[in-house]
Amino acid sequence: MAWNTLKEVREWQGQLISFVEIDGKLKEVVWAALPGSQASFLACPEFEVLFEGTRGGCGKTVALIMDFCQFVGLGMGAAHRGILLRRTFPELEFVEATARLWIPRIFPGASFNAQLHVWTFPGGETLRFGYFEFPEQFDALYQGKEFTFVALEELTNWPDPECLRQMKSCLRSTNPQVQLHLRATCNTFGIGSDWVKERYRLPLVPFNRVVGPVIDDAVDDNGKPEEPRRVIHGDIKENLFLRYSDPGYLARVLSSTSNAAKAKAWATGEWTDNPMSVFGDIDWTAVRVPTFEVPDPHKLRVSYDFGDGAPYSFLVFYPGNGEAITLPDGSVHNAPPGSLYIVAEIYGGIKNQGLHHSIAEQAGRLHALFEERGWDPAVLRKEGNIADGSIFDERVQFSTRQSYANDFERAGIHFLPSDKGPGSRIQGLGQMRKMLLATMPPRETPGLYVCECCTELLKHIPNLQRSAKDPEDIDTEGVDHDYDACRYFLRREKPQTVRFGRLDVLYPKRTGRTVVA
Repeated sequence: MAWNTLKEVREWQGQLISFVEIDGKLKEVVWAALPGSQASFLACPEFEVLFEGTRGGCGKTVALIMDFCQFVGLGMGAAHRGILLRRTFPELEFVEATARLWIPRIFPGASFNAQLHVWTFPGGETLRFGYFEFPEQFDALYQGKEFTFVALEELTNWPDPECLRQMKSCLRSTNPQVQLHLRATCNTFGIGSDWVKERYRLPLVPFNRVVGPVIDDAVDDNGKPEEPRRVIHGDIKENLFLRYSDPGYLARVLSSTSNAAKAKAWATGEWTDNPMSVFGDIDWTAVRVPTFEVPDPHKLRVSYDFGDGAPYSFLVFYPGNGEAITLPDGSVHNAPPGSLYIVAEIYGGIKNQGLHHSIAEQAGRLHALFEERGWDPAVLRKEGNIADGSIFDERVQFSTRQSYANDFERAGIHFLPSDKGPGSRIQGLGQMRKMLLATMPPRETPGLYVCECCTELLKHIPNLQRSAKDPEDIDTEGVDHDYDACRYFLRREKPQTVRFGRLDVLYPKRTGRTVVA
């Protein structure tokens, strides 16, 4: 649909009046799309469109509302059903206030049910406001619902794309006149910025490009083609209203945080390095090494983070003793004694969702990895392999059920419990950062290196963010499972006391079972 964009703003009796140009003459209107990104977003015909840009200023929220409204009154009636989502319920307040500002003026016969959070238009069209915080809420809130328009406001607030993908399944209609729309907005700061960047291939090049190219070669996790998608980039400088009535807005945005990277992201809309990234100062080119043949496979050890509904992670470590590691191209990699190499991984998940593999299936994957790489599986029965302490859960240790640790034992894999004592998370993070920083010259202390075959770890860990509640820890809503497996191993030196019922067992000493030294 073509839009007559905002041409001029005038002040009259304390209000700003919008004017568009029609046939060379200015005409007063209730609302008009801002020229540039807002008008381009509303005109996009693609199934899925992301409107991203600066924090406030380029009219992303009102654009979502108007994208639904532009098809109201075109004869689709009740077949045109929309839903606009925020992650949490309190965040809906601003969206609903924006809708109340414009919808009654454009559609005088429209009514709003505050209890159901639904606008109903004279022709029967409906626009609902809702929340969707966790994927587990889908069945109760939206399973079986049908919408022709689905919008997610501030997409980077979601830690992974699962909620977006689930809502996408609600987009359907038997009316051939209806055009299905999946829409989203965001600025460049948030816990989900990394998956959003990946999904929409951001940043746009050049940076100031308004309309991004059509992404028509994307596939889902099963390798099936997805519908075309596009990105629209907005800038605060496009907003004629702010330039007229609040010229100091940009300066307030810049002064609202002491974090320079955060301010830059908010004010310019650039997809900078995540300002809350725990490992944003790490040079990952120094951490990453080509996958190499392990000189002494008997020194390998495994660390494991349990997962069922959430992903699980196995990491295989090789402890260097200062020897030169021969790389595939014949060059050597030198690191101080005590350095660690992560030489293989198994990530049991898709994004941040688990595969629901049984312990037998997980153990089978680990054995298969060792067989594929030609490593002696006896390593899996030696002391020094570390696992998430939850698999030794005292609630099952002395019941009729066996613990997961016992299931692994029967599968030929022997684990010691990880350190989950007071301060272990903070100390583990500090130790990990110290070893990652040590990979950069002059390399005087032990470092932590990661082989290129560990693609999931190299994708997840660099983008973990600090917790807003505890800046000394990571945000656990991120994809942190391979991070946890790594942290467990770095804390392995400290003996663990794990209480099962009334019996204290001090590890690594084990009673009543045979282990291979």
